[in-house]
Amino acid sequence: MLNKLIQNLSIVSLIAIVAGCATTHSPQIAVYNKKVDFQLPPIAVFANQLSKDLQKNCQAFADESALNYCRINQVDTSHYTTQFTDSKLFSQVHEANDSIEYSIAIATASLDNESAGEISQAALSGLSLLLIPMTNEMNVQAQVSIYWRNLKIKQYDYDLPYVSQQSLFTDPKEANTQFSKSLVSHIIKDLQQDNTLSNRYLTQVLKSSNYEEDLTVPQKIAGFDFMGQYIYNDPLLGSVSTYANKDYHSDKIDLYVYPIRKVNFDGESDLLAQESKNIENEFNSVAKQLEWTDVSFTAPKALTVTHEQQKISGLYFQGEYQQKLGEKGFTSIYLFKLKDKFVKFRATFPEQFITQPISEVFSKIRVPDESNFMKDLRAQGKKQQKNKDT
Repeated sequence: MLNKLIQNLSIVSLIAIVAGCATTHSPQIAVYNKKVDFQLPPIAVFANQLSKDLQKNCQAFADESALNYCRINQVDTSHYTTQFTDSKLFSQVHEANDSIEYSIAIATASLDNESAGEISQAALSGLSLLLIPMTNEMNVQAQVSIYWRNLKIKQYDYDLPYVSQQSLFTDPKEANTQFSKSLVSHIIKDLQQDNTLSNRYLTQVLKSSNYEEDLTVPQKIAGFDFMGQYIYNDPLLGSVSTYANKDYHSDKIDLYVYPIRKVNFDGESDLLAQESKNIENEFNSVAKQLEWTDVSFTAPKALTVTHEQQKISGLYFQGEYQQKLGEKGFTSIYLFKLKDKFVKFRATFPEQFITQPISEVFSKIRVPDESNFMKDLRAQGKKQQKNKDT
């Protein structure tokens, strides 16, 4: 009876020890701001290849000992995607989606020494070794590359532990979950700290036009007050300034400034004519989505304005359409070229109310010079054209 009691107590003690050993190790979680006014832009998460330097480190570690292993991209990308999604800080999170402007590409090298595993020797008492958790901690070197489209704009390097336990009490996938939680928390912290996904950061890295500092627009157009400026992340889309009037809630004026997407921007009249067709096509696509009907545009008419004591030739045209509930709508477009930029006004009311005010305020506009970003793009385009011709 006494021997049986001692045996039972030994088993209870063993289970308590095993349960205590099976507790999940807390991952290294970086602290970041979880309460933000605006969500970060959509991202796509990819697995990436190791850099040459990290490949060499990986191989050198494996060559040091027969017990050393270097595992590349051990954690599936879906774990990282889940953690980014769960943060609720991004407007969208995708896995391996090439259509998303911002991409986060993750490459890891897990340096594993098999002799480092620790097996608890406490009170085996005849129970299977499967009940005893085996803990293994390895070092993971992670390279995280941030891309805008196909352009790399930032790289972050991390050195983090990966802790795994194997026993009947542990989920083999839990180690991947805990590591991905740790790595993603560090990535988010750095993205917030550096404002890596902001237009300001992108402008600095790409050396594109700084519309925040180098664009000047009028504070009032035809009784419509300047309400604010929105700068697109895509430097090819430029900036839009919006004007509103408290007495006309349904009407507004938008002033767009964006680079000309041409290698050569001579032949001003042809450029304006081509862009006016692009504007019509874009409007027709939007109208189709919103179920607007009977869309029609007038033929473009010439409009000459004065800017820095020079005459600038532009064009304007008007569109009419029927909204979904049958109400008639208008869009009035005014298009000009300044430096390497298009300057476009768009009003939601007939041209007769806006043509003269635009002529009066145009002289107040100052656009940025051609950016290094556009110079490089145009140089590449000229080189490609030359190669085709030869």
